[in-house]
Amino acid sequence: MELQEMIIHLIHQDLRHNRLVLGIERMGFSGSETHFLDISKVVFELMENGAETVTDEQLDTYNGFMERALEVEESKLNSLAQDCYKELLTTF
Repeated sequence: MELQEMIIHLIHQDLRHNRLVLGIERMGFSGSETHFLDISKVVFELMENGAETVTDEQLDTYNGFMERALEVEESKLNSLAQDCYKELLTTF
């Protein structure tokens, strides 16, 4: 697997996870803060931007896409992950 594909795959998995956790939270259950996987840290490290140097813009971009996971169909998450990756590239 190529590095770009791996990063997109990780973003996709994080989108799926966030979709599940935020969906459960919207149904009235709490605890989403305890189910944080911190995949963004791995994504940023793989994009050659050590987690200690992640900018607010990069975090806002990533988190914005995570929030959008609830707005799209499951079948569109891979496309959303690719869009997230491309948008993150513009922030480096």
